[in-house]
Amino acid sequence: MKLLSWKDVASTHRVIAGIYTKNRLPISILVNQHKDGPYSDQVKKGELIYVLNKNTQQLGINALLAVVGKPYQVRAFEKVDTNKWLDLGNWKAEDVIQGKDDIQIRFVK
Repeated sequence: MKLLSWKDVASTHRVIAGIYTKNRLPISILVNQHKDGPYSDQVKKGELIYVLNKNTQQLGINALLAVVGKPYQVRAFEKVDTNKWLDLGNWKAEDVIQGKDDIQIRFVK
């Protein structure tokens, strides 16, 4: 996979927040699998777990929850290092996993 710069990512994901929405629908998400951050997203073959918590903007949460179980696809970009991103392609929000302190959205390819 080709590494992208933030400039490349920003042509699709036009905000620095983790969820970019337009007309109340999610367009793209920023994925971070680093365990030391506030989110612990996970990417496995054919599955992406996206973590929402108290730091996530409500507009983004609502947009993602609105498309769970529907044939709507969201573009995902994974941060691998400073100014280095991978385009993970489009994903469908399949279901919601309610945690103690967070909500997880399970996406599938």
